[in-house]
Amino acid sequence: MILTTNELILSAIIAVLVGSFAAYLFWAKTKFELLEAQNEKNGKNPGLVLAAYERLTLLTERLKLTNLASRLTQSDLSARQLQQLMLASMREEIDHNITQQLYVKKEIWDAVNKMKEQNSFIINQIASTLPENATSLDLSRQLVQFALNNPEATLNQLVLDAIRHEAQELM
Repeated sequence: MILTTNELILSAIIAVLVGSFAAYLFWAKTKFELLEAQNEKNGKNPGLVLAAYERLTLLTERLKLTNLASRLTQSDLSARQLQQLMLASMREEIDHNITQQLYVKKEIWDAVNKMKEQNSFIINQIASTLPENATSLDLSRQLVQFALNNPEATLNQLVLDAIRHEAQELM
């Protein structure tokens, strides 16, 4: 079987096109894999980062003074016992979510920690103003009243806004 010149040229063109297309696919796949590996190495996997922001949102809500008071108050505890329970609960919440700092901006993680420290300070200050025989209900009431009367005194909303802003940038 002898190929004519036109058939030979057409075969060569088809071979070059198929080869070029295959090379392009290989190049694109390699570039995508490198980009994906680089993003994972830098902690920039959008799914992991978004999940971390979701967890920090939950953490921020759990550390909110009003939520701590409603979740942990027990009528058989003294104010001092509730104070210690709240502080321990906040430490446990932070410890449980400590790995999230790998996926979020340092400023966000620092803000969450500052919020925890500020809430601890507020709990300690309010507890120190109560009489020695105060109940957990007394401390709880004072904390809720403080949070409602001074919404800017706690960092919860500011931290939530920062988390929301960072998460929206991912989407």
